[in-house]
Amino acid sequence: MRYCRKIRGSDLKILHICSAHLPDFDAGRGGPVYYRQTAEALAKLGHEVHVRVLNGKVSKRRTCASDPWMSFEVLQPYTERSRGDRWGAMLDGPRRADIIAPGYLQYGPHLIQLVEQEDFDVVVCDWIGSLVAVPRNLAVPILYIQHDFAHEIERVKRNHQRRKLDPRSLLSLSRLQDIELGQIQRAKSVICASNSEAARVEELTGIPTFYVPIYGGPIPAPKAPVSTSPRVFVFGFHNTAMSSSLTNVKELFNALKRWGQPSLHHVGTLNDKGLAAWKDVQDEHKITFHGYVADLTTVFRPGDIMIAPYSEGTGFRTKFVTASAHGLICAGLDRSFDCAPEFQDGETCVTAPDLPRLAERIFDLLRDRDERQRLSTRARALYEQEFNIERHLPSYRAALDRTVVDTAALAS
Repeated sequence: MRYCRKIRGSDLKILHICSAHLPDFDAGRGGPVYYRQTAEALAKLGHEVHVRVLNGKVSKRRTCASDPWMSFEVLQPYTERSRGDRWGAMLDGPRRADIIAPGYLQYGPHLIQLVEQEDFDVVVCDWIGSLVAVPRNLAVPILYIQHDFAHEIERVKRNHQRRKLDPRSLLSLSRLQDIELGQIQRAKSVICASNSEAARVEELTGIPTFYVPIYGGPIPAPKAPVSTSPRVFVFGFHNTAMSSSLTNVKELFNALKRWGQPSLHHVGTLNDKGLAAWKDVQDEHKITFHGYVADLTTVFRPGDIMIAPYSEGTGFRTKFVTASAHGLICAGLDRSFDCAPEFQDGETCVTAPDLPRLAERIFDLLRDRDERQRLSTRARALYEQEFNIERHLPSYRAALDRTVVDTAALAS
């Protein structure tokens, strides 16, 4: 076991591995925001951060490359594999991790060479693909940043979407979980974006796990007053959570229609699949689609309502934070907020056990400007108190200390 030469509070030389996207607060999705948040927190703790983006099919953005506290490099895309090679991973034990993050095993030799040349103290693996890419014989301690359980995403897809035939779809969910946990158990500590999954990671692996929400960069307080003509927003690009909750969105819109016809809006990127999925909803409910909006203050107004009728315990956590920063009131099913315990029903959000009662509560809000003022003000106050780098630096420090100190103890 390699000795870490610096412990507790000293400068560490950190290799921060990200996957597919650049660290970016303006990415329009949670993953790159979490990458950037992690890199900035590690640098603020006084460490030397070297970011490497795997599967770098993207160009460098000047905002990322010019950060003085971060060295930055996008690695070349991995080689496209044959169909037979992808299926062969099912039969080959050492290659089975390829099933949950296809193609990332190929980065192993490059990462070994990089770590040996640069003499890193810690490797921070952001997302499961980054962890799969790191070879098991790499003698440097790992801090793993958990975004979502890959096997849970697969379960949601099987329940709500048509699945194309691939190796992952043929394995049982318990087998996928075993493969994923086998990777996570290589880490000395874990930081998790969802509170609900943080508890489960620690329960299943015994590894110290710290909950750090995706808070991103600072968002100024809204200047506009609470709207007298509130609107209902669906917020986010067409990812697994959004596509899987679309049936609930349709049912909620139909329920709201029975109470009246609120102004319905969608903010976020829609790819071709998303446009096709939303077409019948748009035709029936006359939704205004705004697409990707870089400056949300041009669209959102305090007292508007952001719905998240998601029946899973994770998936809308980044949207909750961003919406509350703009003074929107988040409304969802009870379980929708399992990932973010900071949000409490009647205090900083609105929840209900089922869609009909959620529709009723939303309609009551639309008619009650004073209540929307109260909840909007408290949502913004919650954002200022809970979702910033100073609030969560202690968790980053604790996770890094556990990673380094535990390794040093083993080496002694």
